[in-house]
Amino acid sequence: MNRRHWLLFTFGTCAAGLVIGSGLVGHAQLPLPQPTPSHLPPVGVTRYGNIEVTDVVFDGQVLFTIASPTVRDRHNPGVLMPVELRAELIKANLRRIIAPYIQNPLAQQDPQVMIAVAMLNNEVVLLGRSRLQQQHITIMTVTQWDASFNGIPASTLAEQWRAIIQTRLQEAIRQRTPNALLQQLIQALKILALVIAVSLLLLGLQRLVRRRQSQLHLQITQEQSNPSSTPTLPLIQLHFSYTQRYRLVAFIGYLLVWVQLAIWLAGLAHILAIFPQTRGVAMDILRLPIIWLAVWFVTGLAGKIADFLIDRLQKVWESYDLFDAKELTRRSLRISTTIQTLRGVKTAVIYIVRAGYILNTIGVPVSSLFAIGGLVALAISLGSQNVIKDIINGLLILWEDQFGIGDVVQIDEYTGAVESMSLRITQLRNSEGCLITIPNSSIVKVSNLTRLWSRVNFEILVDCQTDPTQALQVLKQVTQAFYADPEWRQVLLEFPEVLGIDAARHDGLLLRVWIKTQPGHQWAVEREFRRRVVQALAANGIALGRPHQVFEHGPTGS
Repeated sequence: MNRRHWLLFTFGTCAAGLVIGSGLVGHAQLPLPQPTPSHLPPVGVTRYGNIEVTDVVFDGQVLFTIASPTVRDRHNPGVLMPVELRAELIKANLRRIIAPYIQNPLAQQDPQVMIAVAMLNNEVVLLGRSRLQQQHITIMTVTQWDASFNGIPASTLAEQWRAIIQTRLQEAIRQRTPNALLQQLIQALKILALVIAVSLLLLGLQRLVRRRQSQLHLQITQEQSNPSSTPTLPLIQLHFSYTQRYRLVAFIGYLLVWVQLAIWLAGLAHILAIFPQTRGVAMDILRLPIIWLAVWFVTGLAGKIADFLIDRLQKVWESYDLFDAKELTRRSLRISTTIQTLRGVKTAVIYIVRAGYILNTIGVPVSSLFAIGGLVALAISLGSQNVIKDIINGLLILWEDQFGIGDVVQIDEYTGAVESMSLRITQLRNSEGCLITIPNSSIVKVSNLTRLWSRVNFEILVDCQTDPTQALQVLKQVTQAFYADPEWRQVLLEFPEVLGIDAARHDGLLLRVWIKTQPGHQWAVEREFRRRVVQALAANGIALGRPHQVFEHGPTGS
């Protein structure tokens, strides 16, 4: 079972558990942990200066909005009652009025609820009882705070609320009769059947998408295994390559998975909203999952779009100057490293945003977490400064294209071929076969001996008595023959340049020749050219340079 199947199976199991347990919830509330600072109002409470308001919700429907004085410290309210606690007490009193009908289903055939407005201790109160109760229950007191917020007198507001409460309580009793529960169950089964049917349809579409993905993956594999059989396409046709079609099909499959999750979640919400026992907690149960799934989908979609843009950047970068293969290895390394870095940054940003939103929905102060994370990051950075310097310098080396794998470079006193390089270290193999590992942070100056082209700085000493014109003529004959040799012509970029006599010393005349070669071929070219020059000089009777000393004897200096 792959990752997608596990995701669907887990969500389906949770949904089924909530549906099966809906009949067992009853009137219980399922509080969600929402740790908020004591000076801030909790979720569902709105503060308007010195007044805080909240809705009184019964059976999942808002009855009216009540108001209370602002409580600055929930942990120590003093004589003040927080408005959310007052709303809970009102809902508890309403449940007490309909409790006899719920406990005795046979008495629900003739539900009667009587709600009245009365004056008690010079305050307007709402009283209520059912036909099965003999004593009124005090539902609530309509305060001046309520009247001030709603903008009407307390007595008028009490009459409005009385009518609302009486209608909703009678409706709540009727919805709990056996016949009503049967109709609700039938309606829930219809919704469940519809959700299952649509889910099966989506599963079929997902199976088709996966099959198409397999076909495209096979075509991509065949195309990569037989590159010569595929002609070079124009740049415009790159938009319709197999790889891009594969990513498009994968994106469609991604959307189908989220559509299926959304359908399950919507079906679960409708089923829970049908039953009065679970209607009051339906949104409490589903509010956070809906927000989490929405955040997960939006951030995941942003990640997919970012991946698409990064892929397009990589494609354009790779296709730019497509037929210039001089630095193919170096350019490929630079592109792949940059793309991997961009993907890592993208993933980190998405996870940080996703975690921040999710933590914010459950009341965790994200700013405090970021502050703590910043301190932790600072502590880690202080303890790993060299590693960070290595990585930063490694990125600069790659982006500035200072050297690449296969180049022969000189770093400080070390010279060798670059055998391996990463964001942290560079490894050289010297002429003796030793593998030298150099941290990137210690690389200050680099001499690249094989960048784009190389040069042989050929020097040779001939005897001081040699005719300079003859020596230079011999060198020119050797360079012409060497440049015309097919075996060496392909590694020579230009005709060798005989510079002339660079010095006349006691040990001979210094002749210099410059030969421009392909990168990394200068040493083999120099060895072969030296062999030919030595043979040509010997054939023309020109001796190699050697130190000369003059000894004087006698008073005349002879």
